[in-house]
Amino acid sequence: MNSVRVTFRCAPNEERLALLLFVVVFSCIFFRNAWVTEDAFINFRVIGNFLSGDGFVWNVGERVQVFTSPLWMLLSTAVVAATGEFFYTTIFLSFGLAALTLVNVYLASSRVPAVFLILATVLLLTRCFVDYSSSGLETPLVALALSAFLLHWCRLTPGASNTLALVFLGSLCAISRHDTLLFTAPFIVSQVVKSAWPLSGRSCVDQAQQIVLGAAPILAWTAFSLLYYGSAVPNTANAKIVSAGAVFDPTGQAIRYLEYMQHFDPIALCLIAVSVFASAIYRSRHCLPLVSAFVLFVAYVFYVGGDYMAGRFFVAPTVVAAIILADVCSGELVTRESAAGTERQVSREISLALICVPLMTLAAVDLTPNNRSEYIRPGIVDGIADERGVYYGFTDFLSVVNFGLHHPFRTRGEQIRDAVGSGRKILISCQIGMIGYYGGRDLYIIDPLALSDAFLGRMPLRPGVQRIGHLERYLPRDYLESIAVGSNRFTHPLVRQYYDDIVEVTRKPLVSADRWRALLRLNTGYYRGLNSVSIADLGGAMLIDGQVNFVMHSCLGGQKAPVYLVGDEALGRNRLRTFRASADFVSDSTFSSKEK
Repeated sequence: MNSVRVTFRCAPNEERLALLLFVVVFSCIFFRNAWVTEDAFINFRVIGNFLSGDGFVWNVGERVQVFTSPLWMLLSTAVVAATGEFFYTTIFLSFGLAALTLVNVYLASSRVPAVFLILATVLLLTRCFVDYSSSGLETPLVALALSAFLLHWCRLTPGASNTLALVFLGSLCAISRHDTLLFTAPFIVSQVVKSAWPLSGRSCVDQAQQIVLGAAPILAWTAFSLLYYGSAVPNTANAKIVSAGAVFDPTGQAIRYLEYMQHFDPIALCLIAVSVFASAIYRSRHCLPLVSAFVLFVAYVFYVGGDYMAGRFFVAPTVVAAIILADVCSGELVTRESAAGTERQVSREISLALICVPLMTLAAVDLTPNNRSEYIRPGIVDGIADERGVYYGFTDFLSVVNFGLHHPFRTRGEQIRDAVGSGRKILISCQIGMIGYYGGRDLYIIDPLALSDAFLGRMPLRPGVQRIGHLERYLPRDYLESIAVGSNRFTHPLVRQYYDDIVEVTRKPLVSADRWRALLRLNTGYYRGLNSVSIADLGGAMLIDGQVNFVMHSCLGGQKAPVYLVGDEALGRNRLRTFRASADFVSDSTFSSKEK
């Protein structure tokens, strides 16, 4: 006697209705939560400089890669060039990328509505995916690239040898964000081993050719970055990661970060755990590379000490978990249906109810309060911040639509722009996003956190309170004088040579023998000794009005850093003119995590 099979598919009309309802609910959730972080304005300034003909640079005339994602920068530039607008363009671009990510989840679920809607519901209940499906950063592009990579992996047949396409997609992930290699590498290695087995000279050569051709995008960008910027990695890597171990206990900070995530987004952690568990119990071919990817990710978190933006690092593993679960669950359903003898379709009413329950759950959960006073998410804990909560009410989509973009950083940037007038001026500020964007392209910005400063990126760290992702450097007098007068004022031999090499690589013509030699020294560990250089070796701390020794106040330790405008002539005499915009005295203690 044949058994009865209950299919999880419903009639086409009900399927279309359920998916349409999901699109409506997703759109509402996205735009109610959409926002742009302060760091996104760093990209905006770079895009503006490029469209003005100055290249992808932060300070005009100085080649420093301040953006993390090359592919996001290129894509954003193309779209902004077409629209001529930044804020709304970024929001709607992020919406499109997030929607395509969910399309990939749908395709990974073999177009089974019940599987897709349940997993998509869980994904939209994770705070990391919702918060960073916009934000103005590269995270929606990273999510889309990883979902496309894994979708292709899931569609590979056991005997297929398509390493080229898989490596190519992994390469696109890498130029979306370099640390996606943690997730793509195990799957690529698994595919290469299966394709090359049994090992032979011909199979190994064939796989090597496919790997090289597939990796062309990341290899091409790395070569360009090394030639143009003088570094194979973004300057932010030097500023945030390379020196982290000198100040923090990365292991302890990583533990605190993971503990914070348990409270911030437990649903994301559960989704990741369930994906591993499901792959293991069903003996899926995803299991080994998936576990390897998550092990590499955890090791990376412990190496760098986590992140200062709560949830951002977990967008990638959450999307990976959703894609793998979609494939595993839909595959198991197909297997069980094939084993049954007859089919009995669930009635339309029950079918529609089953697939609409997740939609009703999403609609019932209010993920965003209606006004800022109700936003009760925690502030900075162990250097980790709910970044969307920090900027909610200022740069979120609904606030900007209703009231315009109003933030103290914007006010300060516009006041600085009006104060300096025309001509090149030097600004020292730890908050460089909105201030740099609204301050104008003629402003030369020195960032004590070294995100945009190639020289300070390898300089000693300022002693005292530091924060993960925000490592302040000393601002030595010789450095400021060298920038102002246009000549090297350092007396320490190693620092003097290092400054000359930085100038040669970032400001001089791209092709010259001197630049090649400087590139070699900067990228081969020649300047490791800089970590032992003292502030006295750098000319001492800079002077204010020729009288007061000044060591930079921490932007992060409870005191707001003064903003200084440095005139070329005044700087030559070791004088700094203090500029205090009215925004310095805003009483709202929650408006910026970076000024607490």
